[in-house]
Amino acid sequence: MHVADLDRSVRFYCDVLGLRETTRFAFGDEQLIFLSAGGGWIELIYDGGATRATGVVDHLALRVDDVATMALRLRAHDVELLDAAPVTVDAIGARILFCLGPDGERIELIERR
Repeated sequence: MHVADLDRSVRFYCDVLGLRETTRFAFGDEQLIFLSAGGGWIELIYDGGATRATGVVDHLALRVDDVATMALRLRAHDVELLDAAPVTVDAIGARILFCLGPDGERIELIERR
């Protein structure tokens, strides 16, 4: 995902959401950082700050252990929540909560029951 401010995005995803930086390197004019997200990765790309919309990704979904606790943590970091409280989705056996990332990206936090 392209980001406007690499350090700000790393702080958000690591300090607020609890991901872990695993790899950082330059690839041509781009700075790339891979963050561990459970069994997968999120790739942050910085190319001078010019974000651009490519593809049709609507949001990023991350699994969390306790969505209510994460909501408190997000509020403590002044993260904009798109839901007033976690929403129960019985069809998938989960509680979810949407928030905005540092570049306005929508992030869905999912607690599976």
